[in-house]
This record gives sequence, structure tokens and C-alpha cells, in this order.
Amino acid sequence: MTPLLSLVSPVVNLVKFLMSLIRRPDKAEVARLRTKWKLEFEQNLSWIDDTVGYGEVTIRDLKRMDSYPEVDANAKGVSPWFRVGLLGTYHRGIEVGLSVASVKYDKSTEAWLLTRDYLNRTLNAYVVGRIPYDRIASVDWTGDEYYYHPNIFCHFKGWRNEPYEEILICEKREGSGRPFYTKLTTLREAAKLQKRLEPKRKRFDSRRKKTD
Repeated sequence: MTPLLSLVSPVVNLVKFLMSLIRRPDKAEVARLRTKWKLEFEQNLSWIDDTVGYGEVTIRDLKRMDSYPEVDANAKGVSPWFRVGLLGTYHRGIEVGLSVASVKYDKSTEAWLLTRDYLNRTLNAYVVGRIPYDRIASVDWTGDEYYYHPNIFCHFKGWRNEPYEEILICEKREGSGRPFYTKLTTLREAAKLQKRLEPKRKRFDSRRKKTD
């Protein structure tokens, strides 16, 4: 990306974000899409992989769908396509697993934070992205010659031009059926608290024993 484009891109994203706040979505259309995709996902979750949620899927940006399957290593921002694990659904859409992170519960603030002090972490949590049904444009359930799993085409929106309405820090729990993911906090709040309580200049001794 050229220096000029690197300056223009954040401005464009900001304009798009502000416009999205001004334009109110058609509630009838949102309801229709939620009903449509809820039923379709429930009917197609038969390809379950018990090791990681419901198996792997590829999330693709509808506007940049022709970028697939190429990867631009020098591009900034969210990739036009990426593979994630489908963890399940929630009342507004689907949940995908983005990564695993060490988190710690801070008693003084009664809140969770990301931590680099992994020896004294409280637990390893899941970073979960929530994609609402009304941001899903189409689903190819059979995959293609590159990946034999579903391709989910989404509208990438928001300040960071992502498909998510929110990104959570969740604890994985075992139920009577499949595992489920309980929200601890949002990624934004966990990162904000880490920045305050664990400055980057602070280094942890990897030889220190866990005390929690």
C-alpha cells in the first residue's frame, strides 16, 4: 500500500462508519434476514466437527470477493477473506472463534483483562466474533476446490470494516450437549484495562511460579 493510500484508507473507513450511523436499516428487512439465515444455519449444521465448534468456515467480504483466493501480505486492515471456526449461533447471528487469549481477573476493578503474564493468568479464554444474520449476504455450503467447507459472504461494516457487530472474550464451558461460550467481557474493554494495568514496558519473568 502506498503512503498516500495508507492515509486515505482510515478517512474512507471513518466516512463509511459515520454514514452507517446516519442510515437507519430497514427493520423489516433485518427481521427477514434473521429469520432466513437462522433457519438455514440450523438446517445445515449437520457437518459438525466435535473437535472445534461446528467446523471451519471461510468468511469473505462481499465487496472484495474476487480477491479470493489470493493473499496480499502487504495489505493493511482486515483481509477480504479468512478461515475461522464456527462455534455456534446466538439470537442475532453466528459466533466464530478468532483466537485464544490469556486473561486475568482483576479484583480491584472487578473486571477481566488481557494479560502478557501468562504464568499468572486466570484462564485461557476464546476471542469470539459475533456476525449478525443481517450482515450475511450469501452462503456456499459446499465450499470449493481450495477449501471443502462453507464460504460465508458478508457485508464488512463499521469503523474497522469488519463483519462483526462485537468481539467478545468468552469462557468455554461444557454443557449437557455441545460446548457453549460465556461472555466475560468485550475485547475492547479487556485490552483497555490491560493497557492501564500492564504497560508494554513491563516485562514478566517467565521463570516466576504461578501464584494465583
